[in-house]
Amino acid sequence: MTVNATGMFMMGQATARALAARGGVILCVASNAGRVPRLHNAAYGSSKAAVIHLARCMALELAPLGIRVNALCPGSTGTSMAIANKSEGDPALVRNLVEGNLAEWRTGIPLGKLADAEDQAATAAFLLSDDARHITGQALSVDGGQTFC
Repeated sequence: MTVNATGMFMMGQATARALAARGGVILCVASNAGRVPRLHNAAYGSSKAAVIHLARCMALELAPLGIRVNALCPGSTGTSMAIANKSEGDPALVRNLVEGNLAEWRTGIPLGKLADAEDQAATAAFLLSDDARHITGQALSVDGGQTFC
């Protein structure tokens, strides 16, 4: 909670002060774990749900200053951090993530693969760009359909 929720709150305040005179964009990094409950994720999921709600509240409060605020909610992504935390790239773990494992990960990933870090980066770049100039207060999952099932 300290890092994910309180840290994002404090960073949001500092960033809003810096952007107040000219407007801009704040992108909060949450997780699809903040949108869908999972076993053994109460603390992490709750902290990321707090980030999503914080982004929505900040979007309402900062819109008059021309500041857009959104939350990026990555799903299972094949990064070195994820692999290190999950048995050094165990193929069974990846299969359970992609295909689904009711006891662990529920429905799986309908698109049939983990996201790449580039998938998350491209979405962040879009949300930070002028192409997203009329998007605020949104939580966008980049998870191959993992959270809509």
